[in-house]
This record gives sequence, structure tokens and C-alpha cells, in this order.
Amino acid sequence: MGKTVIFMHIPKTAGTTLIDVMQWQYGDISKSFASKFVDLSACEHVDKIENCQAVAGHVPYGIHDKFGFDNYQYITLFRHPVERIVSLYNYIIGLTGEGRKWWEERGVYNNISLRDFVNLRLANLHDGMVRQLIGIDFYYENQYRPVTIDDYKLAVKRVDSMLYGTVEDIDKSIKRIGNQLGWKVGKIPHSNKANYDLNLSSSKMYDVYDDICNNNQFDILLYHTAKRGLQ
Repeated sequence: MGKTVIFMHIPKTAGTTLIDVMQWQYGDISKSFASKFVDLSACEHVDKIENCQAVAGHVPYGIHDKFGFDNYQYITLFRHPVERIVSLYNYIIGLTGEGRKWWEERGVYNNISLRDFVNLRLANLHDGMVRQLIGIDFYYENQYRPVTIDDYKLAVKRVDSMLYGTVEDIDKSIKRIGNQLGWKVGKIPHSNKANYDLNLSSSKMYDVYDDICNNNQFDILLYHTAKRGLQ
């Protein structure tokens, strides 16, 4: 059996599109641990997954140890932190029902402004990409430690061992990853695409942009470092 492909899905980085492409290669993603392509969101209490070809989920780097993967390859997609967090905000305020309630329990109320949102004490809004790469609280925890320069250096080291791309070059990125994994990739669908205007040059974005950058200095460095690695 070849390497188990681990898609470390960073929130709001076109992950649904990549999962769609992965389903062409491995079959439908499933919560059954016996499937070829496993949804890791259902595996919290599982210690070992055997004989699967690929897994995916909002999981941290290091998940290979938890599930006993000896031969593995991480893949991921990166996005500029400003675009990623604005996209997350627009996604959340469009939710209804139980999804809406889940976020309200974390302080994201329906009438929250973008500026108030980006300054919430939620781990994913504060260098969330670096956090996910080093395996510390990265999702939407509200109790977390700050990211350090040593964390950033470890994240960069781990990126070097991964196959990855960026959202703005999504088609090229997926084809590049696919070529290295032996996938057959045809026309790429753009799934779960948000319907809003992301105008980062608008005057109303000025202070918000500054706040996001201040809260995500290491993620910004990581993003540009990753982009240089693709050149």
C-alpha cells in the first residue's frame, strides 16, 4: 500500500473543492473507518485507522501519530490571512439554525461587525494556520497561548515536507499536487464558493485590514514563505 494522503484542511481555503477532486481519486469521503477515503471529523474516539488511502478534515499536523499512519503525505492549501478571515466572517453570518447557534455560543452574533469579529478571542483568528501546523489549539477555542517565533519556525519546517498550494492559484495548485500523487485531474469544480464582494481596497476595510494583520503576523509570514516555495 502507498502513502496515506492526509488533507489538513485549513478553514476557508477552498477545501471543499480539493475534497471533490480527492473523491474522484479515492471514492466518496465517508465516516466509515473501513472506507478508502475517511472523514476525520468522525474519528475523535478512534485510535487507529488501517488500509485507507486518504483522509481529510479540520485536523492539526501530527494527526498521523494518533491514527497510526506510518507512511503518509500531508497536503494543504494556504490563503492570505485577510482574505481567509473575511471569508470566514461572511460564511458565518450567512448561517442559520444549529450552525448559527454554534457560533453564537462563541460570541459571533448575527449583527456582529467585521471589525468586532476579527478581534474576538478565537484561536483561528490569531495565526490559525501556524497553530494548525504545529498542533496546538487552532480551531475556535477561546483559551489559547500566543504563537511564538519558534512556533513559526516549526510551521515552516513542516510546510517543507508537505504538498501544498494557494487558493488564488487553486486550479494550478490542485493539478500540481495531483501530478505528484499520480491523480487524474480533469476540470476542477469550484465548490462551496461564497457569494460576496471581497473588496480589500475599500475604505471601510482600512482599519479591519490593519487589525487582521496585527492579529496574524506569523500567518502572513507563513503565507508568503509558502508562496516563495512554489516559485
